[in-house]
Formats: sequence, C-alpha cells, structure tokens
Amino acid sequence: MDTCVSEIEPRPTPHRPVLPEAVADALVSWRARLDATPTRHGHPEPYPSAGRPGTARPATACSLAAGEMPARMTDWQAAVDDVRTRAPLDGGLRLELAPGADLGRLARPITAEHQCCPFLAFVPTVDDRGRELEVRAPAVAQELVASLVGAPDPAPDP
Repeated sequence: MDTCVSEIEPRPTPHRPVLPEAVADALVSWRARLDATPTRHGHPEPYPSAGRPGTARPATACSLAAGEMPARMTDWQAAVDDVRTRAPLDGGLRLELAPGADLGRLARPITAEHQCCPFLAFVPTVDDRGRELEVRAPAVAQELVASLVGAPDPAPDP
C-alpha cells in the first residue's frame, strides 16, 4: 500500500516534536545561510570523504523547494521512529535502530535527501551488532543533520 507523504500524521517523539509551520521558514533561512557560508578559501566546504578517488565533491547547497520541506520533514519523522540511540561521530551522527527495524522506511527519505543535498552521506550498516545508520555532513551542515534525524542523545551521567 503506497501512502502519500501528506497523508502521514507526524507523531511527537523525545527527539523530534511535531513541527510547527515555521519550520519551513527556518529551513529556508538555514539553506540561505548554508549557501552563503564559504570556507576560508571562499569555496563551499567539501563533502565528507567517502574514500573514492576521483569523485567530485558536491557543493554544500540544498536544492529542495521551500514548499516541499514540510513534507520532507514528515517523511524523515516517520523514517526515524525505530531509532533507539543517536550518538555523535566525527562529522555527523550514528543512529542505532531497533532490532528488526524496517530499513526500507529509511530508503525513501535517504534517496530523496541525497537528490537535493548531495553533500550528505548516509551509510547503513547491518551486522551482528545490529542495525545502524551513519549520517555525515560538512561542519556547516550539522544543524541540518540534527533537523532531519534528531539531535544526539545527552551524554550519560558519570
């Protein structure tokens, strides 16, 4: 059964409350700041290295239309329902998914996000430790990563 993104009801979670209408405006503002933030050399910050020699690194710029942002955020909210923990890692976040989490639910937003924000890197892992998704981005785009998949969990008390 195919469900249109606009038919999915957002559900509040500890990491991602239901988004107010102002989110689209905030994301447009973020995108404008991102597009206007050069590195010390005056060029967009490079894409996190994927270890592929000769691969061109895309500019750190988002091409998603402002009107499409609320639906995209709703899509991400549904996709990260199975996230158990969010841990910071160099250049992004590692999401630990619940055992048996449906990785297919992540495929749609990952594919869509990579089309408009090719500077983001998504690395799913399924092994004997469980299921994880790493999301990496240049430093200037870390705010975007948190808005898509949630902020890192607070550090445990010592």
